Amino acid sequence: MINVKLIFKHSFVYFLCVLLFALIANSTMAQINDVFRYWSDEEELSWKDFHGTEDDTTFCFGMHLGYDQHQEKVMKWPTKFSYWTVTPVIFLYDSYVDDSLKTDCNLKFRQTLFDYRELNCRKATLDYSKTLGGNSRYDILGYYGYQINKSKEIKDFYANSSNGTIKDTVDAFYNYVKQELTSISVTDSIKNINYGYYSVPRGFEIVMGACSHFYPTTNTVFDAERIGTFLMGMNFYSRRNSYGMSLTLGQRGISKQTMIATEDDTINVNEKILSNYLALQYERKIIDNKYVSVGPVISLGCVYYTSSDKNKNGEVDFLAFRLGVSANLHCFSFVNLLDGLAGGNSLRLCPYIQYQRDKDYGKVMSWGLETTYIFNISAFHGNMMR
Repeated sequence: MINVKLIFKHSFVYFLCVLLFALIANSTMAQINDVFRYWSDEEELSWKDFHGTEDDTTFCFGMHLGYDQHQEKVMKWPTKFSYWTVTPVIFLYDSYVDDSLKTDCNLKFRQTLFDYRELNCRKATLDYSKTLGGNSRYDILGYYGYQINKSKEIKDFYANSSNGTIKDTVDAFYNYVKQELTSISVTDSIKNINYGYYSVPRGFEIVMGACSHFYPTTNTVFDAERIGTFLMGMNFYSRRNSYGMSLTLGQRGISKQTMIATEDDTINVNEKILSNYLALQYERKIIDNKYVSVGPVISLGCVYYTSSDKNKNGEVDFLAFRLGVSANLHCFSFVNLLDGLAGGNSLRLCPYIQYQRDKDYGKVMSWGLETTYIFNISAFHGNMMR
C-alpha cells in the first residue's frame, strides 16, 4: 500500500533542499556581481561603482580594470560558430575616488578609459577568431593588455585632458571611442567570416550514399536497366580541391549478346552481370560558400566483376572513366574558432556519364546519378580567411 505521508515528507525535504541551493547560488552570484561589473553599452559608470578606499591620502583616485573571457556561441544558418570573447571589467572595491574629484567631467574621463578597453577587447576577440594567433588563448590577452597600457592615444588623452579635467578634450575622445565601438560588432563579424566547407586548409570527409546507374537503350551490349547501388568513400580536401577514393557496390547489367531464343520462342536471358566500381576521384569547387559547393568531378577506376555467367568472377576490367558535376547542399556545419576545428554535413547530388572499356563487350557508355551524404571534419591553423 502506498504511504502517502512518507512520500509527502520526502518530497517536502527535497523541495527545501532545492530552495536552499537556489538561495545560496543566488547569493553567491550577487556577491560576485558586487565585486566587479562588466562593460555594458546600456549602463555607464557612476560614482557608486567606486567602492574602494585608499589609506595613503596622497592617492586620491584609483581605477582597477581587468578582463574576463568566456566562450560564446552564435548561430547563423547553416553554420554555428563557437569562439572566445574578451570583455573588460571594473573591480569595484579596488577602485576609489576622493569626494573632491567627483565631477561629471572626471567620471566621463573614466568611462572613456573603460570604453577604450572594450574597443580593444573587441579587436582582440576578432583577431584571435580570424587568425588563431598564438597557441594559447591567453597570449593575445597579454599582448593587447600591454598595447593598451603603452598606447600613445591613452598617454595623449591623459596629458591633453590634464587627467580628465579639461571638458572639451574629454568630450572629443569620448565621442571618438563611442563611434569606433559602433563600427565593430563582434557577433556580426563572427557571423560574416567567410567559412565554407573547402575554405579551410585541409580536412577529411566520409561519403555514403546511393547511385542510380543507367545504360542507354541503344547500347548494343547491355540492356537498358536502372541499377541501384551503394556508394561509400573517403576524401581528403584542401581549399577548393578534393581528392579521394570511392567504392560503388553492386552495379548490375544484362548482356544482350546472351539473349537466346528457345524452342517455344521464349527469350532466355542467361547472363546477369554483377560488378563493383573502384575509383580514384578528383573534385574541384568552382562555387563554394556557406550554403552550396558546385564543381566538376573526374574519376578514374576499374570495374571488378563478382558475378557473371561467363565466369568473369574476379576479373578486373580497366578502364572506367567518369565525368560529372557535383552540387553539395550544406545542411549544417560548425566552427570552433578556439580549438581550430570545423565540421559539417551536406547532401551531394552528382549526375555523371561513364565510359567503360570491357574486354568482352568493348566500349560501353552509360550514365548515372549519385546521391550521397557527406560528413567532414577539418583542423585549421593560421588565417582561415581567403
